[in-house]
Amino acid sequence: RKLAAFRKPHCSSMKSACSCPVCLSTGSELLLDEAFRSVRTIPPYMHCSHCGAVFISQDIERHVTNNSNRRIKRENFIAYTRYKTEINIYRKKWLERVLADLGWSSAQRKALDIGCKDCSFLKLLKDDGWVVIGIEPNASYAALASEIYGLEIKNDYFQMGSFPGASFDLVACFHVLEHISHPAPFLKAIREV
Repeated sequence: RKLAAFRKPHCSSMKSACSCPVCLSTGSELLLDEAFRSVRTIPPYMHCSHCGAVFISQDIERHVTNNSNRRIKRENFIAYTRYKTEINIYRKKWLERVLADLGWSSAQRKALDIGCKDCSFLKLLKDDGWVVIGIEPNASYAALASEIYGLEIKNDYFQMGSFPGASFDLVACFHVLEHISHPAPFLKAIREV
């Protein structure tokens, strides 16, 4: 309901291109976000009125490949990390509350961040004693995170077999699921690790 102000019914010619990757329904609507309207590199996001999933309606492989090859300047990386750290401090505090409510404890506390980009979330976890690994398809982000913050970053796409089963206590993937054209196998692979 909160999304109603940002939705616009999609045209019927887009129906087959916009079927939901989660429930396969064709009743999706275009999300119109004023913040992203002027940014031409961001593909259109769709909202499934049947199951509520949000996904990208474009050729996802092309979009991800284009962004995976983009070079990042060191000073831009550091500035972006400072900005994202503020957001990730909030995420980490939320995570700590949820884990405390669950009574969860782990001696090793090992985390994977899929699509870790600037790695600021991983850095916060590492600073708190977690053993962390990131996986990032953008070679520039992966190299800078390894060089500047000393983090272990695998420059690749996450998939079944990327890591041995039961390798992690926590798997994070912020702003990733909407880029996945077939989320069920992706989530199954996450559950395995």
